[in-house]
Amino acid sequence: MTGSPAVRSYADDIRSRDDAALVHLLLARPDLARPVPADLTALAARAGSRPSALRALESLHADSLHVLEALLVGDPATLLAADVSEPLEQLWRSALVWQSPEGLRPARVIGEILPEPAGLGAPASAIENYRPPADLPERFEALSDAARSALDRLRWGPAKAGFEGTAATGVLEELVSAGFMVRTEESTGTVPREVGLWLRGGRLVADDVAGLPVADLAADPARTEAGAAVSIRELLWQLERLASFWQLDPPRVLRTGGLGARDLKVTAERLDQDQAFTAFLIELAYAADLIASDDANEPVWLPTTEYDEWLRRDTAFRWARLVLAWRDSPRAAFLVGTTGDKGKINALGAEAHWPMMRGRRRDILEVLASSDGGYSTDAMTRALHWLRPLRLPSGAPTRAGELLQEAEWLGVTAGHALTAAGHVLADPASDETSVATALEGALPPPQDLLLVQADHTIVAPGSLSDDLRRFADLVFDVESSGGATVFRISSASLRRGFDRGLSSADILGRLQAVSPAPIPQPVEYLINDAARQHGQTRVGGTSSYIRSDDAAALQSMMADPRTGILRLRQIAPTVLISPVAAETVLDVLREQGHSPVAETPDGVSIVGVRRQPRADPRPLAGPVIVDSVTAELAAQAVARMRQHPDSSEGPRIASTDPAITLATLQDAAAGRMPVWIGYSDPTGDVHRALLQPEQVAGGRVIGAVDGQRRTIALHRILGVAPA
Repeated sequence: MTGSPAVRSYADDIRSRDDAALVHLLLARPDLARPVPADLTALAARAGSRPSALRALESLHADSLHVLEALLVGDPATLLAADVSEPLEQLWRSALVWQSPEGLRPARVIGEILPEPAGLGAPASAIENYRPPADLPERFEALSDAARSALDRLRWGPAKAGFEGTAATGVLEELVSAGFMVRTEESTGTVPREVGLWLRGGRLVADDVAGLPVADLAADPARTEAGAAVSIRELLWQLERLASFWQLDPPRVLRTGGLGARDLKVTAERLDQDQAFTAFLIELAYAADLIASDDANEPVWLPTTEYDEWLRRDTAFRWARLVLAWRDSPRAAFLVGTTGDKGKINALGAEAHWPMMRGRRRDILEVLASSDGGYSTDAMTRALHWLRPLRLPSGAPTRAGELLQEAEWLGVTAGHALTAAGHVLADPASDETSVATALEGALPPPQDLLLVQADHTIVAPGSLSDDLRRFADLVFDVESSGGATVFRISSASLRRGFDRGLSSADILGRLQAVSPAPIPQPVEYLINDAARQHGQTRVGGTSSYIRSDDAAALQSMMADPRTGILRLRQIAPTVLISPVAAETVLDVLREQGHSPVAETPDGVSIVGVRRQPRADPRPLAGPVIVDSVTAELAAQAVARMRQHPDSSEGPRIASTDPAITLATLQDAAAGRMPVWIGYSDPTGDVHRALLQPEQVAGGRVIGAVDGQRRTIALHRILGVAPA
């Protein structure tokens, strides 16, 4: 902007910019380059349109917005106690202001979008029959305490207020009579702009240009990385346990979609976690395409085929997939259990979809990446209000606490401070490879150490490798988790390992390899006894038969009333038969504490890994965003626009107010007079044409363009000029 000449209009300002300034404009407002405008006049028309300007305004932080609001009101250098030269430069480079002969001015559309800048009312010049009193200080001293109190509440906006009740109406009457307010309705008044500024002591906002609120929590990088590593391994482990539980006992899909509250509670109990974390874990797996509905006649939630591929990847890449899914997900797990429009919100239900979550998570990562310290919930709330003042006005909920907690569960942060991998994740252009690479260098190697106790408990004092963790999940039960995990070994837990083809020697050998001391005798006896009992009883199909070398065990099954459902019948001392399918017989006998294995008709035992049911992946809809614009693409777009100078026939068409456009077209149709119009087609390209309007109604204009009858939507007409 330095040294730029004053120009006649907003469009002239954009046309007069050099290539470097135009490239910066397209980088700052990428929507202007998609698609590339036909010429610089079309670029100016698009930049001055309400949708594009609103998008640009919503990206401004509070300080830049205050400077722009000050420009709408008067002189920013006077209204704000700060150096505003750099913000003004950025506003010009973003084409939100232009260099007029009188100095910098906001684009016309800005005043329409911000009719009450900084909460100030309309200026006196726009209020009929009103002039601000010259003796405001004296009149203020003469006001009643109630009237002064009302003005104090209105000082920093909004300017308009209602006064209900006899006493309040009297206060409004007093303020109107003294010239401090103007009545807009019977019980409503507004404070004129000049009065509002006087009440504020000539300051536009209370906090002026304050900058991003700083981090309020100290952080030690080493502790942050160590704490995050624990959270990462815990998260991955819990997700594997979730998939393991659901593939064996999948919860059903509700008729309305989602997961039932009872199934959520049962899952939380099996994971030994609270329902808030469990809902987050389920939603995270869903967002990462690792669980889905199988879409059967009676659908259930199952791990997907993608889950098996994910499980084979390294720790860093598995985590990277999860955190990228979280960053870009429109799901809000913290809504689960709250009341929505249709009642209680269920996990995986439609009402847990909240598109603003994508932008909010990215904003939180941006704030965290700006500091080496950590942000408390209060500090993050203030930072989000500063970062997006139009999207998050004062008092609007930010959900900062819930999203900071999610980042902690993920290991993106520890102590609310960002990790090295979290800093990479904060870059909108980061991908799975870059995030995983950042984590690989920060994740400490696992400590494969198990302390085996004589009371059948096993303690993992640190992080275990994926392979050892999966072995422990298979043959032990989790008793408690945290910094250290306590497992319990039992006959039932060992049976899971034996069913997958492990032997007692396999289990004892693996334990001895990671234990610093010999395996206690009680644990060794338990493993060997469970192995001897496993497989003594065999189940096959007749519908099914049961055979065992232990005749007493078969007699016990026959006498047990809990196996009555199997309708067992003895045909030999070591053989029972049942009309029930072999799979059901296996399940019932295992529930009653027996250890049967399946076998083929030729007597071969069936042990090992069975194929688990899977659902087809159903990825969530991707974020709807404007394609990114690189410096190279922006330069190409500028070159293309330069190839089409604005030399077409007819006058230059400036952007006009929609109301003026409508009135001009109606007058032209009534007088049968042609007009020049600038309009955008459905692809976003801008054109100019000589239009002979015939009818203007229903949001459309019908008329002749180049001898052809056309219908053009009024919202596509950017400007109109007499022919």
